[in-house]
Amino acid sequence: MRNIFNIFLLISIVCISTQNVYAQKNSSTQKKEIVLPKVKTFLGDYENNSAVNKEEGAYLITLPLRIVDDKGKEYPIDGYQFLYKKKGKLENEETGKEQTIYTTPSARFTQTPLPKVWIDNIQLNLQSGEELYFFDVLVKDSKGNIFFAPNLKITIQ
Repeated sequence: MRNIFNIFLLISIVCISTQNVYAQKNSSTQKKEIVLPKVKTFLGDYENNSAVNKEEGAYLITLPLRIVDDKGKEYPIDGYQFLYKKKGKLENEETGKEQTIYTTPSARFTQTPLPKVWIDNIQLNLQSGEELYFFDVLVKDSKGNIFFAPNLKITIQ
């Protein structure tokens, strides 16, 4: 009798352990592949790695960042980071000579265009050799999926 019980127990364990192998997958538990649109990032009519003069840069910084697909559809921005590569001068204490240095004020934003205080400071100080850099741009599609849009860097000539 004990031998029959052991055989029954062994068969039960094998059946239970293989149950998941032969179970059908429920369609609701299968991952659905999300197809994200191919988009470009614009500031005015300018794309990544554009170069503009100071006057155009001062105007561009007042405009909203735009994310557009190849069919012209615009996507709402969920957030982004902005970095201003700002040129400055520093006197070398040892040589007494002036040196060019760069500082990089940056912050994360959820609204576009940039806040007025940022726009005013950039317009007041904008110089040749500086950069306006929008990165980690998060965008929402019509289904609420959030994805990254390409970065945008504009160099001031």
